[in-house]
Amino acid sequence: MTANTRLDEKRLDLPIEDFIIDLFSLGLTDANVITAANGRLTAQQTWPFAVSAYSTAGTPRPCWFIIRMCDEIDQLISYLEKAKPIGNGYYRRRADTVITCLRSIKNSSEIRFSSSDEKIFKEITPFSVDADKQKTKRQNPFDPTFIKRTPVNSVVAELIHKYLVGELSAGSALASILETDSIGTNERKVALSFLHLCFDFESINGLVTVLRSKDFEGYISVARKKMFFIDFIKNGPKIK
Repeated sequence: MTANTRLDEKRLDLPIEDFIIDLFSLGLTDANVITAANGRLTAQQTWPFAVSAYSTAGTPRPCWFIIRMCDEIDQLISYLEKAKPIGNGYYRRRADTVITCLRSIKNSSEIRFSSSDEKIFKEITPFSVDADKQKTKRQNPFDPTFIKRTPVNSVVAELIHKYLVGELSAGSALASILETDSIGTNERKVALSFLHLCFDFESINGLVTVLRSKDFEGYISVARKKMFFIDFIKNGPKIK
């Protein structure tokens, strides 16, 4: 049965989180969701991802990259409203905000989160400000003092060099470190520095690697927040 059939039966059958993250990492085109023959998504195709993303404990998962490929905003709102009474507590608490965001997109208007009950929405603007600073002035935590106090193996040293000369994004450098067989204490410090530098779509691969790395389990919530912010800022409604 499809998610739409389940919804008619007042039950939800939603995509799992890993599938949403895989789509976010790959992109809808590379995942063959968007093709030359089917360049847009219908509301029926889109709503299960939006509901799933906002049904999670803690930080919502990215879904605006999917929503932006749907032109049927009124129908999408209708589906989200229909899902609200049968969704879990997380979704019911967030549904009105998501619907307000959709209406903002439809009307090409800006949205303000200062009165939102959900802390995560209030944190979007500060993250956006930090991201803009990062874009205008490439941050470099790897100054001579850091390098002297934190000797690393040759592989990680090369990754630092490639980042500093602009050949590698912070996310790609982070992913490369976390994908190695073992991570020493200093290499871990470097990886953490790269995590703090992840602000844009070029960083997604590194953030996804954090989610699936045993060495960085303590930073999963940080990676999830960054992924949510990056997706919302790029694909969500404009924020006042």
